[in-house]
Amino acid sequence: EEVIGNTLYPEIYPNFAYAPLSNAIGDTLRHAVSGVEQEFLVESRDIHGNLLLSGDARVVSYAHNNYATIETMVVDNGNGTFSVSYIAGVSGRYFLSVEIGELITSHSLSHVKDSPFLLTVQPGRSDPNTSILSMDDDGLGVA
Repeated sequence: EEVIGNTLYPEIYPNFAYAPLSNAIGDTLRHAVSGVEQEFLVESRDIHGNLLLSGDARVVSYAHNNYATIETMVVDNGNGTFSVSYIAGVSGRYFLSVEIGELITSHSLSHVKDSPFLLTVQPGRSDPNTSILSMDDDGLGVA
């Protein structure tokens, strides 16, 4: 039944970031080229799957394998999304982790949906000014 003269207009806001429903989006989560800047997006979602309306979360990302690490830079877009960029210096396979947690508490970070990702970095364009030529035991050049 309609209430006459009702002046209440409820506003519903998303809750805190919930890692299992937060997403990392982009091809560069799984494929990259060394020496080329790559970028992907993180959507922070609450326990009901609602996109957060502002940053209000902490996002950390890193990639590693047995030989190298890749540093990332995270930018809060202020709308519930975060842009993450990185430049891989060495080709190979990496585990790329994306974690999210509450900004205002000391709760630990947790992996977003499907993290860690298996990232394959292909060799980039060779630069003769920075390439190193070495010789194997047979005297053959190895780049």
